[in-house]
Amino acid sequence: MLPPPNLPNARRVGRIKHMNTGFLHGARLPVALILLVLAAGCASVPQSSQQHEADSNDLVQPPLPVPRLDLFQSRADVPSFDELTRLTPAQERQFFDWFNAPERVAVKPHRRIADYLETLLADVTFDDQTRGAADVLASRHGNCLSLALVTTAISRVAGVDTDWKLTTRNPVYSSDDGVVYSANHVHTRLFDPTYETRPGQITLRRPHVLVDYFSQRPKSGGFTLKHHQIIALTYQNLAAEAIADGDLDSSFHLSLKGLEHDPANPELYNILGLLHKRKGAWNTAEAYYRHALDVGGERLVTLRNLERLLLARGREAEARNVARRIVALPDSDPFPLIKLGDEALQRGHIQIALNYYTRARDLAPYLHEIHARIATVRFRQGRLGLARKSMREALERAGVSDKSKYKKIGKYPDLAKSTWP
Repeated sequence: MLPPPNLPNARRVGRIKHMNTGFLHGARLPVALILLVLAAGCASVPQSSQQHEADSNDLVQPPLPVPRLDLFQSRADVPSFDELTRLTPAQERQFFDWFNAPERVAVKPHRRIADYLETLLADVTFDDQTRGAADVLASRHGNCLSLALVTTAISRVAGVDTDWKLTTRNPVYSSDDGVVYSANHVHTRLFDPTYETRPGQITLRRPHVLVDYFSQRPKSGGFTLKHHQIIALTYQNLAAEAIADGDLDSSFHLSLKGLEHDPANPELYNILGLLHKRKGAWNTAEAYYRHALDVGGERLVTLRNLERLLLARGREAEARNVARRIVALPDSDPFPLIKLGDEALQRGHIQIALNYYTRARDLAPYLHEIHARIATVRFRQGRLGLARKSMREALERAGVSDKSKYKKIGKYPDLAKSTWP
């Protein structure tokens, strides 16, 4: 998972939250069919002739685009998920020495693992890279998903069941060179292996410990991921990070690897669309964007990518149709709004830009660059008091590298005229 850009200080691993079970004795539970569309994973990459119109009664799976293998170099170093969740022999010995110590054997296994993680990960620093479990423990660095891989690896050798929950609360966003990452937060649950249901008892929630790596107050909401979704989410993260590193070939093969496990992951199709566009294969890129929408429904980031591709190809009427679909969506991701604000500001539409920036701020008030942009607009409007207030907000949230720039702008307001975009 990508942390908020330019955190003042890297955050340490979060608290371990102990959860109890809830159960009913002899009750009948109503059964409801709930259809969930999985939102962005721990990281998702953002944002071409006849528009696809799906018949509501048509259950035929849309044709899968054919990847252009000729455009990407082969990669033999794509790690398996087993490799990513494997400890070294020395790390396993260290764990079992701690886990089996006489003074701890009375503690239930899942709680022992939680205690071990709290000790083991106390000095791990968050960064923006997804690493395998063994690498995290060796380097003492990793992102949210990396730490979930560590938890999975340790639980596996101890024989304790786990699952992952993808929460839409507190989403995290970052942007790099035209690529937008939208990261939702991952929790890991460690289940009590000693728990057994009693006759006549229906368990609503197995006893577990909730492990949270980012928030200081773990929450239990979100979507429970199936095993194949967990694997695909891991490759999704790795593919997104490879794009940020400029390694399109690795990103391509990581994306294909993820789709082997979860062919219904729309984010991976979106990544493949972006990769093919950057390689100049625009027809294939469009096919992937449209397939991502067929599989995952209306998604702002993918629609934005499709709109830009259509505009670049001179298909303005179709792009306007996509733009109307974007407007109809509820706001969920601040970066497309920031980009729309930047475009409006470049055209001199100051109030429209302010409207976009304000909507983005409401979604992600912790992003310093939104407050800085609002300050810029206020400076241009001559509303210096409001501008300085927004700049103070930017300063409070900015990392060291941006603080000096914002301080200079606050001292010399005229500099703000050329700061953004």
